[in-house]
Amino acid sequence: MLIDGGDSAGLLVSATGTIGDVPVGSAACKAGLGPREKIIAVNGRGFSEAVLNGALRTARGTAQPIDLIVENTDHPAPNSIIATD
Repeated sequence: MLIDGGDSAGLLVSATGTIGDVPVGSAACKAGLGPREKIIAVNGRGFSEAVLNGALRTARGTAQPIDLIVENTDHPAPNSIIATD
């Protein structure tokens, strides 16, 4: 199953947190996220579909960033994205 944050964050994420597509110009792309990276935490909570979807719903239409810890080749790094409408 894919989580489609495309309308607000600009990324497709698998149920395990692996990022699929990141369209050029999307909020996720602007934050430096890319395919095959893995989201391990969302706003300080361990990744799950429910946690990411809840963060997207809460942030949608606001300037509130969604803080992510993303693993890229075994090196976790913080990122922030701002969900848009």
